[in-house]
Amino acid sequence: MARALWHRVQALSFWVRICTAAPLLLAYWLTGARALIRADAERWMSISAEQQWKWLPHRRAKTVQLLYLLAYPRPFRNVFYYRTEHGGIAGRVTAKALRVLYRGEVALELHAASIGPGLYIAHGFATIVVWNAVIGANCWLHQNVTIGWGSGDGAPRIGDDVTIYTGAVVIGDIAVGDGVIVGANAVVARDVPAGVVARGVPATYHPRRPTS
Repeated sequence: MARALWHRVQALSFWVRICTAAPLLLAYWLTGARALIRADAERWMSISAEQQWKWLPHRRAKTVQLLYLLAYPRPFRNVFYYRTEHGGIAGRVTAKALRVLYRGEVALELHAASIGPGLYIAHGFATIVVWNAVIGANCWLHQNVTIGWGSGDGAPRIGDDVTIYTGAVVIGDIAVGDGVIVGANAVVARDVPAGVVARGVPATYHPRRPTS
């Protein structure tokens, strides 16, 4: 009985908190980037949120998922604001106004020229992506990551399914292939072939170990 009561208290707390994020749905409905936001939300739920709230009724409803993500993990708000910024003037203006009340993660800056669907950011504090960088689909960034310029103003072009771990620096006019893993604190300043692990300073490239 105590367990059932605790679940009810959790559910009530959950609904109260996600309802406070409901005004952000206005920016979602007004933006032209809804498909990208839905793809981002599905990825985030598949990685973390679905497991945390697996006991909750209606957890599979898309609107509930989006409200959860807008209410709880602040880095998702940064991704949401990036999408609305590039999704037309109505969503952009609405999101900018709401951002005063609904803050994202501090010092997480996403200024990329384009970011593919399914971007996931773990923690995200002090992660910076410069304005002319390109990021592919289903990429995963950790905290304290820099994707930026080298000696000139050229920026990295990152492929699909790339994971960049804590403290890594990826700089310059370079291409990072699909499926690359950039290790923690690595410094990458030259092209990276697909499907390798980049680690060290400066980074060296190694074959990925089979997962099975």
